[in-house]
Amino acid sequence: MEAVFEHEGLTHRRNHESREALLKLHKRFEEVLRQYRPLWAASTVARYLATPAGDEFRSFADYLAADRVVGKMVHHYLYRIEQSALKFLDPDCGLVRCI
Repeated sequence: MEAVFEHEGLTHRRNHESREALLKLHKRFEEVLRQYRPLWAASTVARYLATPAGDEFRSFADYLAADRVVGKMVHHYLYRIEQSALKFLDPDCGLVRCI
């Protein structure tokens, strides 16, 4: 997302909250925001065993089974974010793709 923000002339964001606020502010990022939220929630559970909404877990596996992480988080949500980001960027921008 930082590459998209830079390309769009928007300021660098240092945390998830400010990134989400910027995504919410601009309607053109609506699809990205839909895919961003589940990744943010998963990253928060991985670090703090709680979602941004306050749901708590005893382990990350209670949130999402290990065998579903790659399929759901990477191949679904991250892939869709990459596809959305590429619509904003030049094809030869040098974006390192995860998928």
